[in-house]
Amino acid sequence: MKKGIILALILILVLTACDRGKSGETRETDLQTLSFEFRFNLLEDDPANNYFAWTLERTGVNGAREKRVVRDTLDPARTTVPQGLVDVQTGASVFLSTFEFNRARNDINGRSVFPGSLRGLLLFAVSPWSYVMDEDLHIKQEGKKLTFFWTHHATSHMLWTDENGVIDLSNCSATLTTCDRPAPGEIRVRSNYLRDGADDSVRSSIDWDKVIPNMNRGTLASNDFHYTGKTTAEYNKGIILIKGDLVLEPK
Repeated sequence: MKKGIILALILILVLTACDRGKSGETRETDLQTLSFEFRFNLLEDDPANNYFAWTLERTGVNGAREKRVVRDTLDPARTTVPQGLVDVQTGASVFLSTFEFNRARNDINGRSVFPGSLRGLLLFAVSPWSYVMDEDLHIKQEGKKLTFFWTHHATSHMLWTDENGVIDLSNCSATLTTCDRPAPGEIRVRSNYLRDGADDSVRSSIDWDKVIPNMNRGTLASNDFHYTGKTTAEYNKGIILIKGDLVLEPK
């Protein structure tokens, strides 16, 4: 009798352990996937051909799989949107989708798993051409290795690939506050980052040789999840192409 009770208890413990193991597994269908593509003409205003497209698939709060497919472009009729609202409210895009992209940028705890500087670069596809000029977006190209530079509001951004054009999401960007904003809509480049004799009211006056040594590497806030997969960038005849196929997985 005692042996029977002991065997029954052992069986219950084994079955419980098996159930826990199954519930703790991460099934492929539970994973969040993100594919995105960005096309931008850096040589001229080209809203008809620039775009920021992305597909996000994940398990929703009700347990069902959700899939969101977006291909957004600039709406030329909205090019007078005040500076700053393009990235905050996506006021200049056709489908007003860029704020929605935050669902792909964060893990289930709301912590970032996608570099903010990369997200900022992708927004140029749905921004007025004036942003390219005002923020001094430019590229340094060394074979397949690309380095992007721009200054949004008061913060200068640098984002880079490796020698094969691959963007490592965990180590691809750096930022630095290089400007002051004494009044709404007014920018003044700080004197220690200003090219000699240049106009401090325009961001193209920034001396990057002074900025780069002082920049802070970008970090991702999530300690629990990270995107795996591949993100690449190309630059050819003025056209920037950035593509990513990613899976959000536990670390």
